[in-house]
Amino acid sequence: MYATQIEIHRDELDRKTSLIAKDAKDNIVQSLVYLYNSNRDIHQEIQVWGKSAAISNYQYEYDKYNNKTKKFYKYYSMGNSKDNTFNYHESESQFFYTNEYDDDRLTKKTCFRDGVKIYENLYFYKENKLVRKERYSCLRESPLWLTDKYSYSGNKAYKIVYLDNGIVSYYNILEFNGDKVVKNTFRNPAKSKYHWSIETYENDYCDIFVSENYLSADNLFEILDYVNKMRPKNAKRLSTIISTSEVMADMEEDEIRKVLHDFEELGVHVNFDP
Repeated sequence: MYATQIEIHRDELDRKTSLIAKDAKDNIVQSLVYLYNSNRDIHQEIQVWGKSAAISNYQYEYDKYNNKTKKFYKYYSMGNSKDNTFNYHESESQFFYTNEYDDDRLTKKTCFRDGVKIYENLYFYKENKLVRKERYSCLRESPLWLTDKYSYSGNKAYKIVYLDNGIVSYYNILEFNGDKVVKNTFRNPAKSKYHWSIETYENDYCDIFVSENYLSADNLFEILDYVNKMRPKNAKRLSTIISTSEVMADMEEDEIRKVLHDFEELGVHVNFDP
Protein backbone atom coordinates (compact mmCIF):
# COMPACT_ATOMS: atom_id res chain seq x y z
CA MET A 1 0.00 0.00 0.00
CA TYR A 2 1.08 3.57 -0.65
CA ALA A 3 1.19 6.28 2.00
CA THR A 4 -1.47 8.98 1.72
CA GLN A 5 -0.74 10.80 4.98
CA ILE A 6 2.25 11.64 7.16
CA GLU A 7 2.42 12.51 10.85
CA ILE A 8 5.57 14.27 12.06
CA HIS A 9 6.11 14.66 15.80
CA ARG A 10 8.66 17.06 17.33
CA ASP A 11 9.91 17.82 20.81
CA GLU A 12 10.44 21.19 22.54
CA LEU A 13 13.78 21.57 20.76
CA ASP A 14 12.11 21.16 17.33
CA ARG A 15 13.80 17.78 16.83
CA LYS A 16 11.85 15.07 15.05
CA THR A 17 10.88 12.28 17.47
CA SER A 18 8.84 10.22 15.02
CA LEU A 19 7.51 10.16 11.47
CA ILE A 20 4.59 7.89 10.65
CA ALA A 21 3.24 7.27 7.15
CA LYS A 22 -0.24 5.77 6.73
CA ASP A 23 -2.34 4.56 3.81
CA ALA A 24 -5.91 5.55 2.94
CA LYS A 25 -7.26 2.98 5.42
CA ASP A 26 -5.17 4.46 8.25
CA ASN A 27 -2.78 1.50 8.28
CA ILE A 28 0.85 2.31 9.11
CA VAL A 29 3.04 1.62 6.07
CA GLN A 30 6.24 3.17 7.38
CA SER A 31 7.47 4.49 10.71
CA LEU A 32 10.61 6.18 11.92
CA VAL A 33 11.60 6.82 15.52
CA TYR A 34 14.42 9.15 16.58
CA LEU A 35 16.14 8.77 19.96
CA TYR A 36 18.58 11.25 21.54
CA ASN A 37 21.28 10.95 24.20
CA SER A 38 21.77 13.11 27.29
CA ASN A 39 23.97 15.48 25.25
CA ARG A 40 21.04 16.00 22.85
CA ASP A 41 22.75 14.29 19.92
CA ILE A 42 20.91 11.73 17.80
CA HIS A 43 21.56 8.32 19.33
CA GLN A 44 19.44 5.96 17.26
CA GLU A 45 17.08 5.97 14.28
CA ILE A 46 14.71 3.05 13.81
CA GLN A 47 12.81 2.64 10.55
CA VAL A 48 10.20 -0.03 9.77
CA TRP A 49 8.34 -0.54 6.50
CA GLY A 50 6.47 -3.70 5.46
CA LYS A 51 8.62 -6.69 6.38
CA SER A 52 11.81 -4.66 6.44
CA ALA A 53 13.63 -2.60 9.05
CA ALA A 54 16.70 -0.39 9.33
CA ILE A 55 18.58 0.81 12.39
CA SER A 56 21.15 3.60 12.56
CA ASN A 57 23.26 3.68 15.72
CA TYR A 58 25.44 6.63 16.77
CA GLN A 59 28.16 6.59 19.42
CA TYR A 60 30.10 9.68 20.54
CA GLU A 61 33.12 10.87 22.43
CA TYR A 62 33.26 14.39 23.91
CA ASP A 63 35.90 16.75 25.23
CA LYS A 64 35.80 18.47 28.65
CA TYR A 65 33.60 21.22 27.18
CA ASN A 66 31.04 18.62 26.07
CA ASN A 67 31.78 19.16 22.37
CA LYS A 68 32.03 16.14 20.11
CA THR A 69 35.48 14.77 19.27
CA LYS A 70 34.34 11.54 17.62
CA LYS A 71 31.16 10.07 16.15
CA PHE A 72 30.84 6.44 15.11
CA TYR A 73 27.89 5.63 12.84
CA LYS A 74 26.68 2.13 11.98
CA TYR A 75 23.72 1.30 9.76
CA TYR A 76 21.89 -2.04 9.54
CA SER A 77 19.03 -2.98 7.24
CA MET A 78 17.20 -6.28 6.86
CA GLY A 79 14.04 -7.61 5.31
CA ASN A 80 12.41 -9.50 2.49
CA SER A 81 12.50 -8.31 -1.12
CA LYS A 82 9.62 -8.66 -3.59
CA ASP A 83 10.74 -12.18 -4.52
CA ASN A 84 10.70 -13.06 -0.78
CA THR A 85 14.50 -13.22 -0.58
CA PHE A 86 15.93 -12.16 2.76
CA ASN A 87 18.44 -9.30 2.49
CA TYR A 88 20.87 -7.96 5.05
CA HIS A 89 23.17 -4.97 4.73
CA GLU A 90 25.39 -3.00 7.07
CA SER A 91 27.74 -0.06 6.70
CA GLU A 92 29.66 2.24 9.00
CA SER A 93 31.47 5.59 9.07
CA GLN A 94 33.62 7.50 11.52
CA PHE A 95 33.65 11.24 12.06
CA PHE A 96 36.45 13.04 13.93
CA TYR A 97 36.25 16.61 15.21
CA THR A 98 39.04 19.00 16.15
CA ASN A 99 37.89 21.76 18.48
CA GLU A 100 39.92 24.94 19.02
CA TYR A 101 39.32 27.24 21.99
CA ASP A 102 40.24 30.73 23.17
CA ASP A 103 39.59 31.50 26.84
CA ASP A 104 37.38 28.40 27.06
CA ARG A 105 35.24 29.56 24.11
CA LEU A 106 34.96 27.38 21.03
CA THR A 107 36.38 29.32 18.08
CA LYS A 108 36.80 26.65 15.40
CA LYS A 109 35.45 23.17 14.74
CA THR A 110 36.70 20.97 11.89
CA CYS A 111 35.01 17.70 10.92
CA PHE A 112 36.59 14.76 9.09
CA ARG A 113 34.67 11.78 7.75
CA ASP A 114 36.68 8.63 7.13
CA GLY A 115 39.79 10.80 6.91
CA VAL A 116 38.31 13.40 4.53
CA LYS A 117 37.70 16.97 5.70
CA ILE A 118 34.03 17.77 5.10
CA TYR A 119 33.27 21.00 6.96
CA GLU A 120 34.62 23.71 9.20
CA ASN A 121 32.80 26.09 11.55
CA LEU A 122 34.10 29.42 12.85
CA TYR A 123 32.61 31.05 15.96
CA PHE A 124 32.63 34.76 16.87
CA TYR A 125 31.73 36.34 20.22
CA LYS A 126 30.86 39.71 21.71
CA GLU A 127 30.80 40.21 25.47
CA ASN A 128 31.14 36.43 25.92
CA LYS A 129 28.05 35.69 23.82
CA LEU A 130 28.07 33.91 20.50
CA VAL A 131 27.01 36.41 17.82
CA ARG A 132 27.99 34.66 14.58
CA LYS A 133 28.80 31.18 13.33
CA GLU A 134 30.15 30.68 9.82
CA ARG A 135 29.70 27.20 8.34
CA TYR A 136 32.08 26.22 5.56
CA SER A 137 31.62 23.09 3.45
CA CYS A 138 34.60 21.41 1.84
CA LEU A 139 32.29 19.59 -0.58
CA ARG A 140 30.75 22.63 -2.28
CA GLU A 141 31.90 24.95 -5.04
CA SER A 142 31.26 27.93 -2.76
CA PRO A 143 33.02 27.12 0.55
CA LEU A 144 30.87 29.41 2.76
CA TRP A 145 27.65 27.46 3.17
CA LEU A 146 25.61 29.10 5.93
CA THR A 147 26.02 31.94 8.41
CA ASP A 148 24.14 32.01 11.72
CA LYS A 149 23.71 35.40 13.41
CA TYR A 150 22.51 35.75 17.00
CA SER A 151 20.95 38.53 19.05
CA TYR A 152 19.75 38.32 22.65
CA SER A 153 16.94 39.63 24.81
CA GLY A 154 16.30 38.35 28.33
CA ASN A 155 16.41 34.57 28.35
CA LYS A 156 15.97 34.31 24.57
CA ALA A 157 18.34 34.20 21.63
CA TYR A 158 17.18 35.04 18.12
CA LYS A 159 19.03 33.21 15.37
CA ILE A 160 18.88 34.04 11.67
CA VAL A 161 20.39 31.52 9.26
CA TYR A 162 21.62 33.01 5.98
CA LEU A 163 22.65 31.31 2.74
CA ASP A 164 26.04 32.18 1.26
CA ASN A 165 24.42 34.98 -0.80
CA GLY A 166 22.76 36.62 2.22
CA ILE A 167 19.25 35.22 1.66
CA VAL A 168 17.48 34.06 4.83
CA SER A 169 17.06 30.28 5.02
CA TYR A 170 15.09 30.21 8.30
CA TYR A 171 14.89 31.60 11.86
CA ASN A 172 15.09 30.09 15.34
CA ILE A 173 13.98 31.49 18.69
CA LEU A 174 15.95 29.81 21.49
CA GLU A 175 14.75 29.96 25.09
CA PHE A 176 17.30 29.37 27.87
CA ASN A 177 17.19 28.16 31.45
CA GLY A 178 20.62 29.24 32.62
CA ASP A 179 23.00 28.26 29.85
CA LYS A 180 20.81 25.41 28.59
CA VAL A 181 18.37 25.70 25.68
CA VAL A 182 14.98 24.41 26.82
CA LYS A 183 12.89 25.39 23.79
CA ASN A 184 13.59 25.97 20.12
CA THR A 185 10.90 27.61 17.99
CA PHE A 186 11.37 27.32 14.22
CA ARG A 187 10.23 30.04 11.84
CA ASN A 188 10.33 29.86 8.05
CA PRO A 189 11.61 32.86 6.02
CA ALA A 190 8.07 34.29 5.88
CA LYS A 191 7.83 33.90 9.70
CA SER A 192 4.57 31.95 9.48
CA LYS A 193 3.44 28.71 11.12
CA TYR A 194 4.60 26.38 8.31
CA HIS A 195 7.80 24.37 8.55
CA TRP A 196 9.85 25.11 5.41
CA SER A 197 13.24 26.58 4.60
CA ILE A 198 15.19 27.82 1.59
CA GLU A 199 18.12 25.49 0.92
CA THR A 200 19.42 27.19 -2.23
CA TYR A 201 18.53 30.41 -4.06
CA GLU A 202 20.36 31.36 -7.22
CA ASN A 203 19.40 33.86 -9.93
CA ASP A 204 16.79 31.62 -11.60
CA TYR A 205 16.70 28.57 -9.32
CA CYS A 206 15.71 27.78 -5.75
CA ASP A 207 15.44 24.65 -3.63
CA ILE A 208 12.86 24.45 -0.83
CA PHE A 209 12.66 21.86 1.95
CA VAL A 210 9.24 21.28 3.52
CA SER A 211 8.66 19.25 6.69
CA GLU A 212 4.91 19.19 7.30
CA ASN A 213 2.18 16.59 7.71
CA TYR A 214 0.53 17.87 4.54
CA LEU A 215 1.38 20.43 1.88
CA SER A 216 -1.71 22.61 1.77
CA ALA A 217 -2.55 25.09 -0.99
CA ASP A 218 -2.06 27.89 1.54
CA ASN A 219 1.43 26.62 2.41
CA LEU A 220 2.35 26.20 -1.26
CA PHE A 221 1.07 29.70 -2.11
CA GLU A 222 3.11 31.19 0.74
CA ILE A 223 6.31 29.51 -0.48
CA LEU A 224 5.89 30.46 -4.12
CA ASP A 225 4.74 33.99 -3.34
CA TYR A 226 7.78 34.51 -1.12
CA VAL A 227 10.39 33.19 -3.57
CA ASN A 228 8.72 34.98 -6.50
CA LYS A 229 8.92 38.34 -4.71
CA MET A 230 12.66 37.73 -4.23
CA ARG A 231 13.23 36.92 -7.90
CA PRO A 232 15.73 39.25 -9.60
CA LYS A 233 14.18 41.49 -12.24
CA ASN A 234 16.38 40.00 -14.95
CA ALA A 235 15.21 36.44 -14.18
CA LYS A 236 12.33 35.77 -16.58
CA ARG A 237 11.76 32.30 -15.12
CA LEU A 238 12.30 30.82 -11.67
CA SER A 239 12.73 27.05 -11.41
CA THR A 240 11.63 25.94 -7.95
CA ILE A 241 12.36 22.48 -6.55
CA ILE A 242 10.25 21.50 -3.54
CA SER A 243 11.51 18.50 -1.59
CA THR A 244 8.57 16.35 -0.49
CA SER A 245 10.51 13.64 1.36
CA GLU A 246 8.92 14.84 4.64
CA VAL A 247 5.55 16.08 3.47
CA MET A 248 2.52 14.52 1.82
CA ALA A 249 1.32 16.39 -1.25
CA ASP A 250 -1.64 15.73 -3.54
CA MET A 251 -0.77 17.30 -6.89
CA GLU A 252 -4.25 16.55 -8.24
CA GLU A 253 -6.03 18.59 -5.59
CA ASP A 254 -7.88 21.44 -7.32
CA GLU A 255 -6.55 24.19 -5.05
CA ILE A 256 -2.96 22.93 -5.41
CA ARG A 257 -3.30 22.80 -9.20
CA LYS A 258 -4.68 26.34 -9.24
CA VAL A 259 -1.73 27.68 -7.23
CA LEU A 260 0.72 25.89 -9.53
CA HIS A 261 -1.05 27.22 -12.62
CA ASP A 262 -1.19 30.81 -11.34
CA PHE A 263 2.51 30.90 -10.53
CA GLU A 264 3.43 29.18 -13.78
CA GLU A 265 1.75 32.12 -15.47
CA LEU A 266 4.05 34.39 -13.48
CA GLY A 267 7.12 32.46 -14.61
CA VAL A 268 7.57 30.28 -11.50
CA HIS A 269 7.93 26.64 -12.57
CA VAL A 270 7.66 24.02 -9.82
CA ASN A 271 9.08 20.49 -9.65
CA PHE A 272 8.51 18.17 -6.70
CA ASP A 273 11.30 15.88 -5.51
CA PRO A 274 10.78 13.02 -5.17
